[in-house]
Amino acid sequence: MTQSPTSIPANLSNESQSNTCRYDENDWIFTVIPVYILIISVLGIILNVFVLMVFWLHKKACTVAEIYLSNLAAADLFLVSMLPFWAVSLSQRLNWPFGGPLCKLVPFSISMNAYCSIYILVLVSIDRYLTLVHPLTNERMRSPFYAKLACVVVWAVCFLLNVPVLIYREVEHYPEKNVSRCFLSYSDQTDKVHPCKLQP
Repeated sequence: MTQSPTSIPANLSNESQSNTCRYDENDWIFTVIPVYILIISVLGIILNVFVLMVFWLHKKACTVAEIYLSNLAAADLFLVSMLPFWAVSLSQRLNWPFGGPLCKLVPFSISMNAYCSIYILVLVSIDRYLTLVHPLTNERMRSPFYAKLACVVVWAVCFLLNVPVLIYREVEHYPEKNVSRCFLSYSDQTDKVHPCKLQP
């Protein structure tokens, strides 16, 4: 009797899930990390709002570099505004009490920040390259109009890349444990990707 190469013995599969998903009641993931996330969130909100206010209240028109930096601060502000919800979920041992819309929005903000930060930093690098290597010949390409247009394109592309997060994130309630989980559910035919399998 041959065994399929893709099949996993039941006892091995159950043991591996048990080892990867069982946490101690006093695990630092549920005690220290939420506090750390909340501190980062408060500092991030205050400092990024301060940066944006400096740019918005600036009397002169923003330069290309300032446009890129303000968009970078906006992406960071979007992220840190959503992190407190994630911290509360961790402090409740991955229970999600905030409902479906925030289950979609919080992971969306994390993914959006990752993409937007990377691509805006790419724009900053391109701008620095043009400034140092071609200071005269590419002055037109370094206009604030093109910088704003590039930022709009980056935000639009990053939004499209993260549409699956908005579509496939769901909340499922487990009455036997009286908890809810926020997870990815791609289809009825595929396994649901839970942050952790519930232990009996």
